Amino acid sequence: MNKIKNLGLIILLVITCNTPIANASDKELGDYVNGLLQNFFTIAKDANLNEDKKVEMVRSLLSQNLDFDWMAKFTLGRYRKGLSASEIDSFSEVYKKYLLTTYGNAVRQYKGQDVRIKAVQAINDAEFVVKTLIIKASQEPLDVDYLVRQGAQGYRVFDVVTEGVSLINSQQSEFASVISNNSLGSLKSDLASKSQ
Repeated sequence: MNKIKNLGLIILLVITCNTPIANASDKELGDYVNGLLQNFFTIAKDANLNEDKKVEMVRSLLSQNLDFDWMAKFTLGRYRKGLSASEIDSFSEVYKKYLLTTYGNAVRQYKGQDVRIKAVQAINDAEFVVKTLIIKASQEPLDVDYLVRQGAQGYRVFDVVTEGVSLINSQQSEFASVISNNSLGSLKSDLASKSQ
């Protein structure tokens, strides 16, 4: 499962860029995502960039284009109701750093995978599912779906579903267990330690 999750994390990186497209059709969104895939592969394959530079570039893309605040609130689940706005903001900052570290470092695991866009489906006027296939020689292809939201500042990714497993749903379950057995502070400390 970790291997599948890591591949999903690698390819999540390519669905990030700060180029907004207003009122995109399915074809335009597909073209947009395809362009982002090529952007990621250019970074990943560039022999003139060391790994630290690649990580830095990927983190820069992620920091502008993941819907961190929404994802953080979602992953808190029912525990969010008892928190103040400042407590939620504090958690969001720790969560953002955790994602940037995890996903930024995922570029180090790139081993020549390729991605094919299978379909783009509208959830509503502003949210889409981009269905892709991760392909690597001599391995079974993996289905990875990206949930992408269009807002005032362009597109933001808010979930990745690898072989039917949602990233944010899995995190919500994992985080709930930590908060229930310990505390929100314990969860924040755990995420902070993983961000080092």
